[in-house]
Amino acid sequence: MTDSDSIAGTTDTKTASDDAASDLKAKSSGEQSSAKMDSASLGEAEDEVLSEPKASAIKAAGEDLVSSDSASEGAEDEEAKTEEKQEKAKPVPADPPPRAESSFGKSGQEVKIHHFDTEESREACRVLFDDNPYAWPAGIKNPEVIMDVGAYVGASSIVFARQFPSATVHAYEPCSASRSLLTENVTAYPNIKVHEEALWDRDEDRKLFDGKTDPLTASLVPSTGNVASGEEVKARHADEALDDLNLARSDVVKINTGGSEVAILQAMIRHMEATPVVYITYRSETDRRRIDLILCATHMLVGGTIEGPHRGQLCYGLRRVMDAKAAGEKDAVRLHRTPFK
Repeated sequence: MTDSDSIAGTTDTKTASDDAASDLKAKSSGEQSSAKMDSASLGEAEDEVLSEPKASAIKAAGEDLVSSDSASEGAEDEEAKTEEKQEKAKPVPADPPPRAESSFGKSGQEVKIHHFDTEESREACRVLFDDNPYAWPAGIKNPEVIMDVGAYVGASSIVFARQFPSATVHAYEPCSASRSLLTENVTAYPNIKVHEEALWDRDEDRKLFDGKTDPLTASLVPSTGNVASGEEVKARHADEALDDLNLARSDVVKINTGGSEVAILQAMIRHMEATPVVYITYRSETDRRRIDLILCATHMLVGGTIEGPHRGQLCYGLRRVMDAKAAGEKDAVRLHRTPFK
């Protein structure tokens, strides 16, 4: 081996040694760098693990807060909508006409009455005191209990109370405007008892439709005599309302309610069997026929006023009483007789 070969071999050996050292250094640097990276990754991972419960708690709290606010806002919105709906649904009465005061009746027997300042109101009161459409049928003893259903401003109740001062008159008037005048008008008559509920064929809160020009035609049922506005009133089943008064019977039932007469009469049919006199207004030929069908088994028509094809006031007497009265009359025609009980 020559010197050059030795030198070359030495050089190769050194180079190999250097390469090995370089590889070792690089490897060491790589491991350190990897270790640093792993440490950083581990730190980040540890940070993520450590921060997860806190983040979850914050997130949950935020959701709870949002959920609570949303629920509260939702409840407030629903409540507002409900109140708005109820406000819209609640009937509102129109303003009543101005009031007036007039004297009615024969000279020396005049009665002062508060009424509405309309021709309808004035005429309705005048007819009651001057024409007396509720004349008492002959042959029937004086009443002790009178039901005035649809008392309006009280003129009919006063007519009954003056004619039969020992009788108790129950005046039913659900219209608040009419009842205000009714209450004033009957203060001098302690035998008149005012009731604010409406009599009907069931218990319910019901809209009372306003009269077109006067509360005289206010009614529980819509008709040509009233308008869409009205107030909410408490309606009672007529039969149960009479039972609540603890009466053995009512001697007179007068019904003038703007169109709901048939329903009310049908509801109190059980009481009709012992009621000697019934005064009732009809507002259509159909209603007149229905009234007659309801009462024909127990009562007979004994009087009335026909105001037109579809309007009038009728008076029925208890059939067994009227039959007994007519027993000696040669011209009496009795198609049906109800035996005495």
